[in-house]
Amino acid sequence: MDKKFKILLICGASAFVAGPLLYLFLEGTDAVKAIVAALVISLIAAAGIFAAATFLRAKDKKVRIASYTAIVITALFALFCLTIISLAPRVLFYPGFEEESYNRLLTMEDSGRPKPEWVETESGIRGWKLPAKGIPDHTMRPAVLFFGGNGMESSTFIENYVIKDDATYGGLTEKCDLIFLDYPQYGKSEGDLDVKGLKKMALDAFDYVSSCVEYDRIIVMGYSLGTGLATYVASERTDMVDGLILMAPYENSYDLYNNVINIFHGPLKLLVTYNLDSGSFAKKVTCPTLIFASPEDEVIPYGSSRRLFADFTKSSVNFVTAGSNKHNDFMKDANVFSQAGKFAWEVKR
Repeated sequence: MDKKFKILLICGASAFVAGPLLYLFLEGTDAVKAIVAALVISLIAAAGIFAAATFLRAKDKKVRIASYTAIVITALFALFCLTIISLAPRVLFYPGFEEESYNRLLTMEDSGRPKPEWVETESGIRGWKLPAKGIPDHTMRPAVLFFGGNGMESSTFIENYVIKDDATYGGLTEKCDLIFLDYPQYGKSEGDLDVKGLKKMALDAFDYVSSCVEYDRIIVMGYSLGTGLATYVASERTDMVDGLILMAPYENSYDLYNNVINIFHGPLKLLVTYNLDSGSFAKKVTCPTLIFASPEDEVIPYGSSRRLFADFTKSSVNFVTAGSNKHNDFMKDANVFSQAGKFAWEVKR
């Protein structure tokens, strides 16, 4: 084959490959962008290996060894990047649906408190509303829109935790409706389980609650992963959110990744494909805010919660150190939910 034709063929093939990759990097989701970046690194590593095999044969032995070593390290780094990107969604999210809990809630008998109500929004977000047990029907009351942790599904949480453990949750549910709508692909909710899909879900959920006429104020509440979405909603609906409650919050998702393996700094931040930048959201929040955090939390660094606290520059914020709580202890802490209920009932903008 003619040499010029070979060069032309290689250039054409390169352009054919580069075009879609560039489009995906510019227009794709964060996960797609990260995969493209890792793929490009892999291609560069492969090209480096080919170049080394072709051009370094005649070089000094030490030069060849150093060059091959650098190329192997680059290839291993590319493999590491792809592994992180592939595993991150499995570590961060645990979608599920507890059908038995769902069916029991639908057929629940009158037990002296209002029955939970199944909620479906026009955008395909679904979950439960648990009416306040101490407020008569058709009486104005606060609504608490709850965004849960990465393993929480609404049917299981409402049945096995909130209803069964009134000693813990009664301080919140006595005078407030509790609304918990599932994330995309959790429970019966539809949508994309990525940052864009989660943000859309969060705003759709809030807009549904704000359309209900029985609420005189709306408090957005988040736990763990859900604190990023709760803060996002408060930053986007500043004139409508009356209060914000955060349990075990983080300033950004880099802190969560670095708490597992402390390498996600500088360019390696590109590997964090599910980043909810709560710190940036907090700067736009104007409603009163209540934060619970613990130095003993093994999942969310206490320092990250403190940095987030400092980011609320336009709102009044109360930071509460929740004793010696481990991460999962927040959902069993009656004192936390009692304070949250008092805040939700008394909050004023």
